[in-house]
Amino acid sequence: MDLHAFIAAADEAGYLVRILEQVDPHLDLARRAAELEGMPVGISSGAAIAAALEIGARPGMAGKRIVAVLPSFAERYLSTALFDGLE
Repeated sequence: MDLHAFIAAADEAGYLVRILEQVDPHLDLARRAAELEGMPVGISSGAAIAAALEIGARPGMAGKRIVAVLPSFAERYLSTALFDGLE
């Protein structure tokens, strides 16, 4: 099943609430997740966190639960910009 078919099936089943397209990989948010929460996540997870924060900041979202799937772990990014400058 390709991505478009998956999205259509999820929407039809009533599971899909919103999909945001994140262009910036949000390295900073991935780093902050590791530093503040002890979650060594990857770049895609940083983008998922950014999307959740963006939705949470919208009017009318106070008190609502936002779920974000963190799809990547940090081990595959050891040689990338995600770890640049970290000691």
